[in-house]
Amino acid sequence: MPKLSPDNHLSGSVMPAWLGYSPWQTPYDVLEAARNSVQGIERPPLDSLAADIGTEVEGVILEHGMRMLGLDETEIATHSHKEAKKHPLMELYYSDDGLYSHPEPVEFETDASKNIFVMTESGKLFVDCPMVLEAKFTTIHRRSDDPPLY
Repeated sequence: MPKLSPDNHLSGSVMPAWLGYSPWQTPYDVLEAARNSVQGIERPPLDSLAADIGTEVEGVILEHGMRMLGLDETEIATHSHKEAKKHPLMELYYSDDGLYSHPEPVEFETDASKNIFVMTESGKLFVDCPMVLEAKFTTIHRRSDDPPLY
């Protein structure tokens, strides 16, 4: 399935790479794709077994992640991927791999022993609103040729 969000903006699909958590793409790759998009250079078609498998097993990834977090995976509202949506306050696009509304506020906390990483300075995140779920099956692999992140 093709990427739905514009390449010249950040999206849920490229966020793990932008943050340095993708073994398949570096933050520089994300920046280069955005620059190419602005210059009118089209991205080559994606022919990736890993991406195809990830798309096919999104539901399994989301359900497993919810169980890891102690949340009820049967309450995931899944949406079809027909168009990208723009965040109302930020230049961030996403397509809903899933939506989840917890009946009460919940706090997430980094727990490396469970491979749960919250990307905030405190390692904690308090959520009291509906959550957009992005299915990613990624691990951290820093490559020797990664450019500096500035």
